[in-house]
Amino acid sequence: MKFHVFGDEQAPIILLLHGIQTPWQIWQTQIEYFQKDYLVIAPALNGHEEDAESEFESLEKEVEEIEDYCLINGHKAIFAVCGLSMGGVLAYKLWLNARMSIQHLVMDGAPLVAYNKLVQTAMTRQYLSITHKAQQRERKTMENFSKFFLPIEYLDSYLKIADNMSDQTIRNLVRSLGENELASPQDRSGEEILYLYGTETNELFSKKSAKQLSQIYPEATIVRLDGYGHTQKAIYEPEEWFQLIEKQIRKK
Repeated sequence: MKFHVFGDEQAPIILLLHGIQTPWQIWQTQIEYFQKDYLVIAPALNGHEEDAESEFESLEKEVEEIEDYCLINGHKAIFAVCGLSMGGVLAYKLWLNARMSIQHLVMDGAPLVAYNKLVQTAMTRQYLSITHKAQQRERKTMENFSKFFLPIEYLDSYLKIADNMSDQTIRNLVRSLGENELASPQDRSGEEILYLYGTETNELFSKKSAKQLSQIYPEATIVRLDGYGHTQKAIYEPEEWFQLIEKQIRKK
């Protein structure tokens, strides 16, 4: 795992966590905006590094590595942790562990509910297929990149992490996410939870997660992004996304 740090070391800390098969640079617009007032930390998670091979073992291992980095560097108080998809699950687990205080927990499209072995198998096949085609620079995959996955400016970074991504990393990612579930309510007064999700068909797990989250943590703020797909606003409309987030985290 490689940590990219921007801004003033003395400023409040914002931690940005990317999703599966997404380069850390997906946060570039948010980094440029937030680094004016915050110390921004954006790790390239294991299995997602451009210049080195690393393996994702489990959500718990990723959380432990992030926690150790923050605590070793004196970052015990975190102003906000923002995570997209899998990054949102990591953000939730960081908050749950409470090794650091987290004032604002922000999750966009985080799959916080478990899914069965059949779904895990289908997802593993899908991610393996996409990764192998990217590694082979398969023409249709390259053509469809910006239509269905990420803006074209992230293609080079994506291909670098795809080239370094092992099949075992993909299997571990899907298994670890498939076994993840929301925990029982935690008494964390003064800390706030914000959950965002879209309404398109690829937000099935996010919709279920939002529903369960609102039942377990009724004080959480749930924002439905009508007409948007999975983490679509954060990725394709980052300016609008960080304005929405900032409105929530600075409302008090």
